[in-house]
Amino acid sequence: MLLQMYLQQGAKKLLENEPENFALTTQAPRQSKRLSRRQIITLSLLAVLVTAAFLLRKAAVVWNFAGYGWEIFLFYVMITGLRNREDWSFYRRITPRIVAETLPVLFVTIWIGMQLYIYIPLLQWSWLKILPLDHGHAINLNLMPVTEALRLSAQHHLSAWQQTERILSWCAGFGFLLLLIANLPSLAYGEELQFRDGTRNWRDGARRSVVFGLIHCIVGIPLALGLALSLGGLWFTRQYFIGGVTRSTTYHLAWNFLLMLLICWLLLTTVLHIG
Repeated sequence: MLLQMYLQQGAKKLLENEPENFALTTQAPRQSKRLSRRQIITLSLLAVLVTAAFLLRKAAVVWNFAGYGWEIFLFYVMITGLRNREDWSFYRRITPRIVAETLPVLFVTIWIGMQLYIYIPLLQWSWLKILPLDHGHAINLNLMPVTEALRLSAQHHLSAWQQTERILSWCAGFGFLLLLIANLPSLAYGEELQFRDGTRNWRDGARRSVVFGLIHCIVGIPLALGLALSLGGLWFTRQYFIGGVTRSTTYHLAWNFLLMLLICWLLLTTVLHIG
């Protein structure tokens, strides 16, 4: 949700054949096609990580610092993103009906992703596996503070310093999730502008949905989950056809918010179990 937000400008060029005044398109400002300074920094960091993967695979200390550096960058992005408070109004649009409609689609998407991951080994691949980030447990660059907290929670017989590190990781994990939840409206709105705005028909929507799902693999999720997310893209496309970008953003936000609640529940139950 974070890294791909800065890289979706390139994906937009693959989809730029829609009419400018399509009936369902909301009057949202078009984003600049030029890479912003933040996008350039993100792309540069990613290039450095991938290049260094082949040069410093066994340098565990170096990769530990690289992981901490990336987590600091994520916190910086989340904190600076709090300036987009006008997008928080999307939260008020979420109703119990939207939640009830979104939950089954979310769980079906997760189930399909798990089945693809289990039964098709090829789809287990993720470029992130070549990087020893987070001691080899990183599965999503956007959620490294959370995966770090879960990794430390699974360890036993810790020293006093390691126990302190685990407590700090819990605080960082929950703090990051709160910041991410505050940024979800802007992230959902940006993705809807990139992938739903201007969609002409279901054929166009299906193509966009596949790109939408696979672009999440940029942050390291396996191909199986990227393909499964195409189903979510189709769900948001349906909402776009009904009510434009505003409606699809609301459903996208509900989807992401429910997913964050699920991750919060997972981390909280882990902490309470250890405590």
